[in-house]
Amino acid sequence: DEIELNATLVDVNANLDVSGTYTGAGLMTTGGNIVIPDAGNIGSASDTDALSIDSTGRLTKSQVPAFIAYRDAGDLTSSTVVIFNQAVLNAGSHYDTSNGRFTAPVAGKYQFNAFLSHNGSGTANTGICRGQINGSFQNWLFPIYPNIDHLSVSLSFVANLSANDYVNIHTGTSLNILGSGNIHNHFSGFLIG
Repeated sequence: DEIELNATLVDVNANLDVSGTYTGAGLMTTGGNIVIPDAGNIGSASDTDALSIDSTGRLTKSQVPAFIAYRDAGDLTSSTVVIFNQAVLNAGSHYDTSNGRFTAPVAGKYQFNAFLSHNGSGTANTGICRGQINGSFQNWLFPIYPNIDHLSVSLSFVANLSANDYVNIHTGTSLNILGSGNIHNHFSGFLIG
């Protein structure tokens, strides 16, 4: 049987069992718990749902901005933005392989990771891998290294970004940063929330 209600407010002081589909355009609020039973999902189990919880409690968020890219376009020998030109993953297409920038689609906290390798002498008191936000160096993202012929550097940081802020990685100084051969580099990031 179908019951159609055209009311501004329906107050139910008992259990409400809906075995079909609830469709609503308004706001649904509760003062209690919302329980997803075993084998239940918010949305469905398909990858296109923005939020899904399977029967074991695993939460997946298919629309989270995330990327990982690497550079195979040659070594870098000057102080410059590193353009990681090959995207392995680019959920939402917010990383640009032509300019090396990740642009935040929404305000939030983001996690970033970078890895670069240097080959050759001359690393004393230099920075190989510097994080930039909106083109400005972040002094707290500037590790300095000793004079070593071959050095690999990792950098991880969390940034609180506004929508349309962008993040990129800069070499910081003029060194021989590997960008070909064995691909000793990468840049990745994702929205935490």
